[in-house]
Amino acid sequence: MRVLTYHSTQSSPPQSIIPLKDITNIERVDLKPYCLLLETKDKRYHLALKNDEELYGWQDDVYSRSPSMGFSNPTNFTHKVHVGFDPISGAFTVRSLPQ
Repeated sequence: MRVLTYHSTQSSPPQSIIPLKDITNIERVDLKPYCLLLETKDKRYHLALKNDEELYGWQDDVYSRSPSMGFSNPTNFTHKVHVGFDPISGAFTVRSLPQ
């Protein structure tokens, strides 16, 4: 089982163990500088990080490792139209592709 351990300081023992499968949301919040909100169905955790690089690294890692957060790749995908952009008219262009 993949888990995230929550410590009050870097050298303290774990305060909590959070199974990654239980994480329902992770997002940046303005409670403190470089703060992430991590939610499970029962609890909310605020993670204080050192800088933007660390914050987004943690956010990406938790998001990619939490089965309840990720999305699967598309299946049976077919590309039927191509959407482009015409910079002169400022309009989108659409053309059907051969099947």
